[in-house]
Amino acid sequence: MKLKSALLLAPAMLVMTACSPDAPTSEESAPTPPMETHGNDVIPDDATVPAAEKKPAEETATIGGDGSEITLNEIRVEDAQSIEGELGCGFKTPAGATILVAKSNVADDARPRAAINHNGYSEILVSTSEGGFNRLEREPGEFGGKGLTITIELGDESLTAANTEQTSKFASMDVQRGDGASRVYDGEWICGP
Repeated sequence: MKLKSALLLAPAMLVMTACSPDAPTSEESAPTPPMETHGNDVIPDDATVPAAEKKPAEETATIGGDGSEITLNEIRVEDAQSIEGELGCGFKTPAGATILVAKSNVADDARPRAAINHNGYSEILVSTSEGGFNRLEREPGEFGGKGLTITIELGDESLTAANTEQTSKFASMDVQRGDGASRVYDGEWICGP
C-alpha cells in the first residue's frame, strides 16, 4: 500500500517542484542573446551584422517614399530578352524566385546590364562600372535605370557545390527609388553558364 501511495504522490511532487519559485523556468534557463548598446538604444548583435553576411530571409518592407511598395516580381522570359552577354548571374530569393538577371561579355571594358520585373513592368538597368562578367560575378555593385538604383552586396560564404561551373553566394539587394523609398531583399547571387 505504501508503494501505491508513493507512486500517486510522485506526479504531484513533480508539479510542485516545477512551480516552486526556486525552480528555474524555461525562460530563465534559456541563454539571453548578447546585446550591444548605441546611445540609449539597445540593439541585438544580429542587427549589427551586415545584411550580406546573414543567411537568406524574407525581404523587408518598403521604407520611405510616397508610401507605395517597391515590388520586384519573378523575371519572365520577355523581361530578360533584350540584355546581351556571354555569361550571366541572377538574384534568387529564399522562396526560389529569380527577381534580377544580369549579363555581360567577358571583356574588361564591357558594362553589365540587368533586367527586372518591377511591379509587372520590364525594366533594364545598366551597371555603373565596367569590368565585364568577372566584375559581375565577384562584385556586382550598382545598377541604375528609370528612377531605380539597385546595389547588390555579396557575403563571404560561398554556396557553390563541387564539380559545377556555377558560383553562388549569399547576397543582399538594396532597391532605391527616386522618391527616397528603399527595400532590401536577401537571397543568393548565382553566376555561370
